[in-house]
Amino acid sequence: GSTSQERPPIAGTEKNSTIQRDYEYVRFGTLSLLAAIDLLTGEAIPLISGTHKSSDFVLFLKILDQKYPEGDRIRLILDNHSAHTSKETQEYLNTNPGRFEFVFTPTHGSWLNMVEGFFSKLTRQMLHGIRVSSKEELEMRIYQYFDEINKVPVPYHWSYKLEDIDLEKEDITQIVYEVVNQKAARPCDRDKRAPKPRSRKPKQEVESV
Repeated sequence: GSTSQERPPIAGTEKNSTIQRDYEYVRFGTLSLLAAIDLLTGEAIPLISGTHKSSDFVLFLKILDQKYPEGDRIRLILDNHSAHTSKETQEYLNTNPGRFEFVFTPTHGSWLNMVEGFFSKLTRQMLHGIRVSSKEELEMRIYQYFDEINKVPVPYHWSYKLEDIDLEKEDITQIVYEVVNQKAARPCDRDKRAPKPRSRKPKQEVESV
């Protein structure tokens, strides 16, 4: 939050033609944003929390569970954050078997996940340079941003039939790439594919004579 009031631009001058702001500010702490993008409807689904723990992720899964019709399978594309594979998360998944299916992006492949591009866009459009009077105001403004985005959602045109995907036989890397809305990626990343995992060969022991 600012330590003093912002001053408006000075009209009719090139100098000081932007909002004037004191360099000092008060830090109120941080918030964690969990979000998902429905690839069929384009809707962005947020959850703002004061922490980013397994309990927060489980709460987010419960929000998704309530949102979609009972009996549907919910497939999530996720990075490898520890909360996504924790004991607490697994215990919740066990209470509702078959409801959720996780597809993990490869290591160093965060650009494959459409929501990462959304986070980048949110930062540029709304978070960059703003100052707020409290964490509550920040939370309100983030939720407002989601409301505005969802007024005109952009659906992703899925090229696979979800029910026909056998994850044990499919090329998961290719599926993850197809899921990504290329418009959300930076121009230099649009034609990339996920890197293939490499394993180091064990060093051969050389017997000295």
